[in-house]
Amino acid sequence: MAEFLGHLRQVNAIVVSSFAGPECRIWGYDAARNQALDTQTAMGTVRRHDGKMIPVKPLQPLVQAGDALPAYPLLAGTVTPCALRTITAPGPCEVSAALGVGIAEHRGRDADLFMEDTRMQRRHWRPRQVLRRPGPDGCADREWVGEIAASIVAVGGQQGVLYREIFAGVTSAHCLLPRAAVPDDPADLLDPVTWSQARWQARLAPAGQSA
Repeated sequence: MAEFLGHLRQVNAIVVSSFAGPECRIWGYDAARNQALDTQTAMGTVRRHDGKMIPVKPLQPLVQAGDALPAYPLLAGTVTPCALRTITAPGPCEVSAALGVGIAEHRGRDADLFMEDTRMQRRHWRPRQVLRRPGPDGCADREWVGEIAASIVAVGGQQGVLYREIFAGVTSAHCLLPRAAVPDDPADLLDPVTWSQARWQARLAPAGQSA
């Protein structure tokens, strides 16, 4: 789950499938497994299309594992494969994202599923009140997590895939940008530099001359 962590970042996103596998490896679950996964209790259950109830568990241990991975930072301009959901909302408000991970019962044959969603939860936003939430702390979060879990099993029913467990959570990520910081004409964002100045700054010689 990618967030704005105190920085305004822009990446070159390559939209990829939300399915991972078969024989995939999830960081924090398969590789470098977070041991908190083995002790946490389920937040609830959801019924699969075959009638079996499966647990819905907090996503936080997987998020923590991702945070601890320094080898793949989301730097500005990075070409980043990702499952993409976007939302734009006039502020002040709280924009939130939810993520669910469905672990396939037969991982050698079926793919795991990543289900993402975004929405505006609160119209009024106050600094320092927006924190990362591992699970359904409030009623709105609890309902949203349930919707994510239901969507995962619905996809499983359509694909004929059984999921043995689901991890889900909600997070609030925001970037507060003053309205006056964005000019009416996007061209005003460019530096007022002439071609001759830019050529000098780049140490470029006029045509036909050596530098």
